Amino acid sequence: MSKSIVTFQSVNTLPSHLQIGSGLGNENVSASDMAIPTLALAQALSPEIKKSDSKYIKGLELGHIFNKLTGDIYENVFVVNLRFDTGYTIFKKREHGGGFEGNHESLAVAEQHLVNKTLNTEHYDIVETAVHTVAALDDTGQNPVVAKIYMSGANKKVSDAWNTAISGVGCDRFATVWILSSVEETNRMGQGYQVFKATLAGAAGEDLYKDARATYFAMKGLTDPTIH
Repeated sequence: MSKSIVTFQSVNTLPSHLQIGSGLGNENVSASDMAIPTLALAQALSPEIKKSDSKYIKGLELGHIFNKLTGDIYENVFVVNLRFDTGYTIFKKREHGGGFEGNHESLAVAEQHLVNKTLNTEHYDIVETAVHTVAALDDTGQNPVVAKIYMSGANKKVSDAWNTAISGVGCDRFATVWILSSVEETNRMGQGYQVFKATLAGAAGEDLYKDARATYFAMKGLTDPTIH
């Protein structure tokens, strides 16, 4: 049986009869059940900058920050740092072709990943990785979207410095806005690579702070205790 094509109203501006809804039907959906975007830094070996690769993102250049889920590209982006965790990342060694094999929550899980995929463990490195969960903002500093940033290798030092700077402000982690960009550094062999740069933009406005605070508690499966 064929079905006729029906044109529905845009969800960008919900009609009044839908605005009274409270998310019914989503009771069992938590943050862990949704795809969280990753903000990554375009490196020389990133498949997203290679036209021949299926992951290629048009317009992406070395040093750009990009959203792996949506393909959005940024020279710099406003972020509110919501949470810090430690994980482990698997990289294929350069002499064996290089490349990213995945992020994992623990060393044991990362090692099991290699076993499950029957990969030669001698061809891969597992490195400790800093994981920053942030709220990425648009160019006006509004419309926060939760994303993760993984920092390993040289970027681990950037992460340590960022954590120190955030703590030095002396308030909640998510009370400040930062500009995330990139700079190029050179290793001992003269090879260039990209690292993140986090620059303090200022304090979060009241609405943004409340939204970030609510998101922080939601990630922990809790409700902000100050909300009655």
